Amino acid sequence: MTDIEVVRSPTQLNNLRVLTKGYLTDKAAEFRDRFSKGQYQAAAYIKDTSDAIFTFAKNIGILTERDALWYFGDEENEGIIPRAAEAVVRGKVDGELVQDEVMRRFENLVSNMRSSFRYRMNGEAQDIAVLVLDEHAERVRKAVENREKASRRR
Repeated sequence: MTDIEVVRSPTQLNNLRVLTKGYLTDKAAEFRDRFSKGQYQAAAYIKDTSDAIFTFAKNIGILTERDALWYFGDEENEGIIPRAAEAVVRGKVDGELVQDEVMRRFENLVSNMRSSFRYRMNGEAQDIAVLVLDEHAERVRKAVENREKASRRR
């Protein structure tokens, strides 16, 4: 506890504990709300910031091991944020990040191939090759747009 002054007053410590648990409870409700609306990245952000706040509060002595059971739960009891919902959120967010990276790499590949065809081919072969690449790139762009529209409708 170098830069943080140790709280010695039991009343003050209890007040901080109650405030922190209230804040985390509000964040859990916000997580559930975002999850139910399909706003998975926002829900993941809320969970990550809540975890950071919990860890900080526990490390400086505001929250206890008993509070860890309340927050995270155990084998028999669910914590304040349902594990199943968190798993869905992580899966969706990770899946979206992977899809975005694949799309970025595909666009780079198409761009490099277009440039290569323009410099190394000529005439009708060049036009056909570039046209085929553009058609495939457009299909992928539409698939991404449809995915984004579907995620906004949830």
